[in-house]
Amino acid sequence: MKALAGIICALVCTTFSTSAIAAEIRLIGSDVSAGKLVDISLMTGMSTVIGPLNDPIVGGLGYDGNHHILYGSTTSTNMLLIINALTGATTPIGPLGVTHMHSVEYDTTHDVLYGATNFNTDLGLYSINVNTGLATLVGVHGIQGLSGMAYDPVNDILYGADSFNGRLYTLNRATGAATLVGSFNNPQVVQMVGLAYAPGIGLYGSDNKGSASLIDQLFRIDTQSGQATLVGNIGVGNVLGLTFVPEPSASLLLMAGVGALVIRRRR
Repeated sequence: MKALAGIICALVCTTFSTSAIAAEIRLIGSDVSAGKLVDISLMTGMSTVIGPLNDPIVGGLGYDGNHHILYGSTTSTNMLLIINALTGATTPIGPLGVTHMHSVEYDTTHDVLYGATNFNTDLGLYSINVNTGLATLVGVHGIQGLSGMAYDPVNDILYGADSFNGRLYTLNRATGAATLVGSFNNPQVVQMVGLAYAPGIGLYGSDNKGSASLIDQLFRIDTQSGQATLVGNIGVGNVLGLTFVPEPSASLLLMAGVGALVIRRRR
């Protein structure tokens, strides 16, 4: 009987593990012109509304896959937020201590949330305390238009998008220094403001065209050259934040509810 129980347990555990690994992911964005969280199709680029964001300018999105928490940065109140990926509801953590943080991204390998500022003299890469929201300068990246970041956990690389000059960079998490990968090299790209990466899926970017009255577009980006290829139209708006999150499951639904109320503690 014990042997049978062991086999059953092994089968159940294997099935659960396989299901978790094979769970589909989805691309979401923050449309600051409408103040809403949106789902974005990887096939067509088309967006559908998830729900209203409590904050009008959530410019950065970053998903912590280790603890299943979606973070956001807002430039209206300069706060770090927790966002419910199923509804768009936001919960403030605390002040960032800096302004114009248009991008945040989570390094799941080293368990660190990073943020980037991109205005005038404050062109820095920051590490962010997820318990208080406070940002600490890592170093200067020096890119005036850095508006999107994405982390590749397979190759341990943090990417950044220069929305003003149409270029892809890698960012050094020890010094903040930016290294050019290449140009987006596509005349359709006007202002690539959001980035998101997922293993097996690749790097994607949102182009807001520099105006909330124009149609945003989704691009797939080559991480070796920076070349951007159009996927399709997102729709009229201003999608600044971009990130991948898992499709909801029983466990993630529970974590989403708990994560919005409880801020985890670290050593």
